[in-house]
Amino acid sequence: MVVLKCKKCNNKGVITIRHRNITLCKEHFLKYYLKTVESTIKKYRMFTKRDKVLVAVSGGKDSMSLLDALKKLDYNISALYINLGIKDYSDQCKKIVEKYCNENNINLIISDIKENYGKYLEEFKKLRRNLCSVCGIIKRYEMNRIAYEKGFNAIATGHNLDDEVSFILWNLMNGNFQYIKQKPVLEKIHEKTVKKVKPLIFLTEKENLLYSLLNNIYSIHLRIDCPYSTNAPTNILKEMLNKLEERIQGIKMRFYKNFLNKSSQFLPKIDHEIKSCKICGYITSSNVCSFCRLFRRG
Repeated sequence: MVVLKCKKCNNKGVITIRHRNITLCKEHFLKYYLKTVESTIKKYRMFTKRDKVLVAVSGGKDSMSLLDALKKLDYNISALYINLGIKDYSDQCKKIVEKYCNENNINLIISDIKENYGKYLEEFKKLRRNLCSVCGIIKRYEMNRIAYEKGFNAIATGHNLDDEVSFILWNLMNGNFQYIKQKPVLEKIHEKTVKKVKPLIFLTEKENLLYSLLNNIYSIHLRIDCPYSTNAPTNILKEMLNKLEERIQGIKMRFYKNFLNKSSQFLPKIDHEIKSCKICGYITSSNVCSFCRLFRRG
């Protein structure tokens, strides 16, 4: 059995960063991870140490690793957990987030969907809609509403390289060009919107998992997955992309960087009229936003 050595110090390696073709030990991987997060934030001017940043956390390896990294990098952060009331899942997630925030002195905001709006996610089954789609509508709305009302400068999410590449490919294959907004920063476009940023876009799921393990971060994805995400098409694509990565080293990173550099040349510009929802006042392209339509119908 070949034991790979760290390129920096020659100690036992814990991971090979495939797009750089380097093996790192625990110490140097953790330094690499934090340096990657910091350099991504600075490169895309996501936020500064003076800004108030709301970190959306689910209890999973990606968002919890992001929260931990931003804490270690000494950013001014608060955590947001949105309780969707998913049976045998949401309560476990909530406990993980609460435990971590209490132990690390991080302000935690909990938004309970039923308390706020009268329904949990699973009560929308009767609409015969994909619950993952409903979940997305709720999370996007609630993240923005809370960030705006509480005066945050940015919303940080745990989207990683695998998320971005699989989402882009799925929508390209299905011709859903209007959904492809996989940029590191989504700027404020309405008086009631808050900038959204993705500091983990140049880190993989594997790297986030290892970071959470090495830091003893208690992640829900070490135990169970969301019951509604098991057969998600993007998860199938992720498996295929990982197999491709084994054969063509660094292909995911090259694809994503090329997309960022070239997408403006081939993606159509979709100009929706930006309006204020007649019910809630938040952003919409019609008279009533998708969130208000959802809860009014549901």
